[in-house]
Amino acid sequence: MKHCTQCGHTLGLGRFCTNCGHPVAARHADPLSDPITDPITDVAEATPETEAWRTDTAERTRRAPQDARRVAAPPLVPKVPPVAVEPPPPPRFPLFADEVAEPAAQAAATVVPAPEARPAWAPDETEDADDWDGADPDEDWEDWEEGRRPRAAWVVTAVAVLVVLVVGAWFLGQALGGDDDPGGDSGAGDPSTSGGSGQEPVDHTAEASARAPRTAPSTQDVDGNATSYDASNMLDGVPETAWRAAGDGSSLKLVFRFPEKTRISEVGLVNGYAKTATDPEGQTFDWYLGHRRITQVTWNFGVGDLVRQDLEEKPEMQTIEVRPVEVRKIVLKIVSTTAPGEGPARRDFTAVSDVLLAG
Repeated sequence: MKHCTQCGHTLGLGRFCTNCGHPVAARHADPLSDPITDPITDVAEATPETEAWRTDTAERTRRAPQDARRVAAPPLVPKVPPVAVEPPPPPRFPLFADEVAEPAAQAAATVVPAPEARPAWAPDETEDADDWDGADPDEDWEDWEEGRRPRAAWVVTAVAVLVVLVVGAWFLGQALGGDDDPGGDSGAGDPSTSGGSGQEPVDHTAEASARAPRTAPSTQDVDGNATSYDASNMLDGVPETAWRAAGDGSSLKLVFRFPEKTRISEVGLVNGYAKTATDPEGQTFDWYLGHRRITQVTWNFGVGDLVRQDLEEKPEMQTIEVRPVEVRKIVLKIVSTTAPGEGPARRDFTAVSDVLLAG
């Protein structure tokens, strides 16, 4: 049926007339009398009944039934959108730098195995495992501690060896006594130490020179003779000559120098003006009792501790033994003195008659 029975309009594919809307259902009632035509080619669509007469001829290719073609159609597969990827860089001309950098790139391509990562819960190197409280309780700390014990053992061993060496060196130094080492600790602060190898000390006083911070001016003795009080009078071995300075000589320093290093193991001094004189009238003057007397001094040898010497009030050489030391300079400091004496010989002066430097 190609035309509408109501209005005569040419029918299309639908079941109703597109001109008047009249139903055309009878069109599909008899496929043999009114076959369905293809809307594009206007050729009746083949059905099993209409195609039966074509199966026994070779003039036309046999077509599969309409129902068979529909069954054989492949299932529809949903299309998946392509994965978004980064577009490749735009093409460019090769550069000379690419050829130069190729060896370096090959070297950089060498894969270096990464060090084994430590568990995230392990303590930092600067922390002590015993004090670190962030450890995983499910993990075994002993495995991690085993890696630290060898290093700690080496450190403890090294410290122990160092302590043994230091103690051994100290005992060796004590045994040797340091007599042959002028640059070491002279031990001059130990007055009880005997000086030398048991031999009598050699007097080196005359080899030294003396210097004083201040000196009293020259005067005349009771006989009218000129008398000087230079520092060199302490080195002449004559008690009647002396160095002296006006007033209290506390804190004054007397310096003695040798032309070369000299071994010293004993020192001493006469701590006042050890001189007695009688004038023409027969009056006696005891200058030792009339002047100030030195009661304490210190000896400085430039190495070791200072040596303190306490003195008695007597006009004699008072010595002290010190640990042997080789020096070129000795400093004698006056620490304290007495007040001036009484009588006609009273003078407010501090004096030293003689000094002994032996070794």
